[in-house]
Amino acid sequence: MSEELKGIVETSLNVGIVRLTGDSLNVTLNIRSSVESEKNALKAKVISIGESFGAAAAESGDYPAWQYRKNSLLRETMTSVFESMYGKTPDIRVIHAGLECGVFSGKIADIDAVAMGPDMFDIHTSRESFSVSSLARTYSFVCRVLEELK
Repeated sequence: MSEELKGIVETSLNVGIVRLTGDSLNVTLNIRSSVESEKNALKAKVISIGESFGAAAAESGDYPAWQYRKNSLLRETMTSVFESMYGKTPDIRVIHAGLECGVFSGKIADIDAVAMGPDMFDIHTSRESFSVSSLARTYSFVCRVLEELK
């Protein structure tokens, strides 16, 4: 759990896929963190435990950490624009997930990244969908934010 942001998961691991083929057991784990050093420490611990039991480890599909920024001009601008467009405060959350923002922040030093989008339903299922009207609102919102940042 994050020491800085109470109630927020900082680093986690979950079992994604387990395959038993002949006498071989393959376990795919997903490790996520908002702090790169903590993610790497957990990865090293998992590898060490596996190796102590004679297991081999391979890495693929890494999501770089996406650390929360206390001071974010982008978040402040988005909040201000949202309040002026909709007359209410946006629902701002710190989440624990593997998102594109982590990929961008892993490649572009000191990037100020915020994740947002339309209303989505049944995410990561065969019934995944989104609200077309919320997509239109999201587009208008992003255009206004870009105008404000210009």
